[in-house]
Amino acid sequence: MDTLFPFAMHRVTSQKMEPEGRGLYDLHWHPELQFTLVTRGSVMIRVNGIDYRLKEGEAIFINSGLLHMTWDLSENGEYIGFSFPAKLLSFFQGSRMDQSYVVPYMSNYSLPVILFSREEAWKAEVLVYLQKVKEAMEEKCYAFEYLVTVKMVEIWYLMISNLSEVEQKSSEHNLVKQQRMQAMLNFIHDNYQNPITITDISSTAYISVGECCRCFKQMIHTSPYEYLSNYRINQSIDLLNNTDYSITEISGMVGFGYTSQFIGQFKKRVLLTPAKYRMNRVK
Repeated sequence: MDTLFPFAMHRVTSQKMEPEGRGLYDLHWHPELQFTLVTRGSVMIRVNGIDYRLKEGEAIFINSGLLHMTWDLSENGEYIGFSFPAKLLSFFQGSRMDQSYVVPYMSNYSLPVILFSREEAWKAEVLVYLQKVKEAMEEKCYAFEYLVTVKMVEIWYLMISNLSEVEQKSSEHNLVKQQRMQAMLNFIHDNYQNPITITDISSTAYISVGECCRCFKQMIHTSPYEYLSNYRINQSIDLLNNTDYSITEISGMVGFGYTSQFIGQFKKRVLLTPAKYRMNRVK
């Protein structure tokens, strides 16, 4: 992200992401605020374990720090992701806007995920502004940074002035689940190269193995073991694409105890053996 203008736009299809970043099937979270606009087809977006289906012309807002991923993008589908830090809306840290209209909506996840369609007038207006932001980022017209910032501030004003008290109510329970999930995922990301048990994962969040499994199932619709295995496979794909390490070496580097186990899990996920996958990439 450009440090002089920290606003990023990514275009994603089933084939590629421009510029490269966190695309399809990549569960993640970040401190930036995010809007996703579907420009073609449809896509499913999972946020904190809840799935949202977006059709062409619709959008979603995802608050800072929420676990999310996009998946089930329709054939020839496309979406645009906008991400930016809250300071873009605050003008400067500690300002009245920051203290009264930005920080309170980011604290404790009190601002929910918001879906935008043309059924409500103010949400339809947000969609028009997002389209203008997209065009400004594509065309890089004179002082486009101002245009983008002004439109994002207008969008934020429409959001906070139209949310009901029910929508703004924070959930301490959801916050705890979010924090536990992030702690466990961070542990996996930092230790996937080593032998890991579900007990190791659950201990990171100070919960039982049973609660750990329920948390994974509810928040990301998979088991801790399946997530760990898929994460290891994702890391192996990067090594297969960008290094000359042997299959056996890569197997050990990503945490599989046996090469046969790695090959089996890889084929289950990618539908090819690691060797066949690498061969196809070379071609």
